[in-house]
Amino acid sequence: MQTLLSSSVSALGAFGVGMDVVAHNIANLNTPFFKAGRIEFETGPHGHGTQVGAIHRDVSLTNPYPFEQVDVMTDAGIIRREDNTVQIEREFVDMLSFEHGYSANVKVVQSYEQMLGSLLDMKI
Repeated sequence: MQTLLSSSVSALGAFGVGMDVVAHNIANLNTPFFKAGRIEFETGPHGHGTQVGAIHRDVSLTNPYPFEQVDVMTDAGIIRREDNTVQIEREFVDMLSFEHGYSANVKVVQSYEQMLGSLLDMKI
């Protein structure tokens, strides 16, 4: 039972870091030469839970012509970015994934707390 709680708590921390990485990427959407961060999760100690394994910089989408500007069309018009690897679509998908993972683990912690409360309220 305790393993379930510790697994969920470690996952909450990892998903929180994931949201921080996404927020950092979105905040730097228009920063020239910014490389988006990508988070890598791994299994926690003794095979329980989830933790952050590493945060890498995404260089896979680097502009092959580093001195050329990259135009991005938005509702507000054209935004010029130079060699920036942030993809807003990917950031929103990651954000939703982290949000759902975080919410699921919050429910586990709440259920654990409710079960523990019920056990303590039992009369013998």
